[in-house]
Amino acid sequence: MRWNFREIKRQLAHLSGLGVIPIAYFLGDFLTGVLTILFGIFIFFLSFYVQMKKKIRKNLPIRIKKLEELEDNFHKLVNSFEREKSETHYMGAVLFFLAVGTSLIGFPTKIAFIAITVLAVGDSFSTIVGIHWGRHKTRINPPKSWEGTFGGVFASFLACLVFTNPLMALIAAIVGMSIELLPIQVNDNVLIPLSVGFVLWGLSFVGFVV
Repeated sequence: MRWNFREIKRQLAHLSGLGVIPIAYFLGDFLTGVLTILFGIFIFFLSFYVQMKKKIRKNLPIRIKKLEELEDNFHKLVNSFEREKSETHYMGAVLFFLAVGTSLIGFPTKIAFIAITVLAVGDSFSTIVGIHWGRHKTRINPPKSWEGTFGGVFASFLACLVFTNPLMALIAAIVGMSIELLPIQVNDNVLIPLSVGFVLWGLSFVGFVV
């Protein structure tokens, strides 16, 4: 078996999204959510600037070598976290931060933390397990494997136990990984946390303890 280090690197970046949870403990959900969304917007405009600059820099009357080196390094760094065949550079990272920030602002604290955990942990482990050990492809979405899906469910279930009871952790994990499995055109960085958040929020309204 050959390890796909590019994909592992991408998923480690995904896991780093858990870092917003301790920040939210200190700064509060709303402020952390706003800052996370602003960071996503910042990445979008910075990446757009870098891509445009690379195309037109040869025609610029003044060029600053150090600035161009920083731009190239930023492009290489962010691009290394994208899938090899991705046609939309940076959008995965942008949507990730926008969805995390929206979850912190829109959902109660515990539900937001669970939704972010499923996104960061479940999506990462399902991809890593699926790429390296996936043998049985699903009929629903042939590029995905059952090993990857169950790996994501198991990992996110264990991680969610930090915030909630086993039943809610299992429901959150199954909802998130079901969304990840479905062949939906909308980016799962957006759908996973929002789907998990709305399901848990709905269950809390009908009497379940989250």
